[in-house]
Amino acid sequence: MSEVLQITDPKMPSATSALWRAALAFRPFFLLGAMHAAAVVAMWVGTLAGWWAIGDMGWHAREMTYGFVGAIIAGFLLTAVPKWTASRPLVGPKLAILVVLWCAARVAALLGPGWVTTALVSGFLLALAACVAMPIARARKRRNYGVPFVVLALAACAAVEQLAAQGIALPGPGLPRMCGALVVVLLMAVVGGRVLPFFARSRFGDAARIPPSWPALEWLSLGTLAAAIPATWLLPNTLALGVIYLAAGLLHVLRLARWSSRAVWTEPMLAILFAGYAWLAAGLALAGLSVLWPAGVAPTLALHALTAGAMGSMILGMLARVSRGHTGREIVADPVTRVLFVSVTLSALLRVVAPLVTPTPYLILLALSAVTWTLAFGGFAIRYAVILTTPRPDGRAG
Repeated sequence: MSEVLQITDPKMPSATSALWRAALAFRPFFLLGAMHAAAVVAMWVGTLAGWWAIGDMGWHAREMTYGFVGAIIAGFLLTAVPKWTASRPLVGPKLAILVVLWCAARVAALLGPGWVTTALVSGFLLALAACVAMPIARARKRRNYGVPFVVLALAACAAVEQLAAQGIALPGPGLPRMCGALVVVLLMAVVGGRVLPFFARSRFGDAARIPPSWPALEWLSLGTLAAAIPATWLLPNTLALGVIYLAAGLLHVLRLARWSSRAVWTEPMLAILFAGYAWLAAGLALAGLSVLWPAGVAPTLALHALTAGAMGSMILGMLARVSRGHTGREIVADPVTRVLFVSVTLSALLRVVAPLVTPTPYLILLALSAVTWTLAFGGFAIRYAVILTTPRPDGRAG
């Protein structure tokens, strides 16, 4: 279980190599991804306010799912897979090429939909899937065979959405935006099931009170979530889809309840991850309610619970944890990091909960949510820039 994030590899380049040659993928992708997350939301809200005109109405949603989240997935998987497979990590010029491809895709997306944009946005994810699949296949790590297929599914969703932005509709039902988000949520649920219990046990030992894994619950919770992806596409607004969403949400509530204890909520580095998983379960439940009770729950609430809530919280928590742990620093939340965690939590609450409980105009809540989101991820980029761009203080590679 611990192999998910223990990433130091004996075959890595020596610490005497230049940082750009020896640095693991989390360094450039985490920093660029956080900067992109802050910039996209700021630019989108400025467009809504009429201050400038950037992108079409769907640009920010596509860029958050396939640009921001794509960068974080790349940083995490390209750092973790070498440990899973005892293989050499992607570093130096090869990693630089992948980073340049990601940057080119972001510039193309900013300029607008088109064939070049589609090729670059989906091409980056296809390249990432290949970089992840090859070492897993060579090592015959069957437990991880599904990971590159999830990335491939994300690449397919990106291609379909980019084509739709050009006005090109594929035969059959249109692919809802929710599908891409659910692919990311599935990967988060798989990784969360590995790391959250392990992190809690590592920090608190027996005091965490985490029972052994229940295989039936693992299969059912992940299986229903996986089934929700094609169902969202093929069975829109049906009773069956609503039931699948609700079942997935309830199963993930039960999954989280087995890992959770009072202790984990006292440790900020754990609490933000557990809060993100709670948002994941809540988002799935809200998705079910939005189908079964559309007059009471808007579909956008479910989507933003999964994106601003689950993705925002879990990603920021993992950014801080991995950035500190794998640069040889103590895994603790300093005062600035705690403020970042509070900011991303406020952003999700303002985006999802506040519209339900306050008469404040929606555009004001939207602006406040954007400000707190930008503070969270822009603040991460500022606070962790030195950590991510300088060698480890212990002199080791990575």
